Amino acid sequence: MSKKFQIGVKDLHCGLYDEGTNTYTDIEKIEGLKSTKLTINRGQEVFYSDDTASQVVNYLESVEVEFEVSNLSIEERAKLLGYATSKGALAVTANDKAPAVGIAFRSLKSDNQSYRYFAIHNITFKDPEDTLTTREDGIEETVLVITGIATPLNDAKQTVVIMADSDATDADATYLGSFLTEIPMELPTATMSVKAGK
Repeated sequence: MSKKFQIGVKDLHCGLYDEGTNTYTDIEKIEGLKSTKLTINRGQEVFYSDDTASQVVNYLESVEVEFEVSNLSIEERAKLLGYATSKGALAVTANDKAPAVGIAFRSLKSDNQSYRYFAIHNITFKDPEDTLTTREDGIEETVLVITGIATPLNDAKQTVVIMADSDATDADATYLGSFLTEIPMELPTATMSVKAGK
């Protein structure tokens, strides 16, 4: 049987990460998701002794995150980038500090019924470019591209990314459902027992 591939992406939501309590707060959905990109960069060092390779060490260099949306509201932009707002207005100042943010979303597979779920943790985003053009004969859609770097959670496992498939033989519906309302920080436990649909 051929492997299923990803054909869509939706249900992006984000929350603010509190490193002190290792929890997320203020989780909300962001509408208008167009695309996402996740790049996990791993480094590798080879150590030699007695004129031969004796040990290979792999390590995490960086996790790069990018998502494209049709637009962000003033409140959403302020939340992701740490700006102050008041009555529908936003101010960018020299003292702004981008908060730590977690995101979760899911991607439809080619069978049109199963999903791969993603949770990416402790991201610091940078400002998007606002590119606007004059209106001519037709209407051209503009989009915002948000990029950031994810770093490990402040816990013993130092998790950065979690992925889960709904069509796995032991997939758990309760755990998968948490990707739509929360930002899962751990793998499912043995006590979860509701089998997921394909």
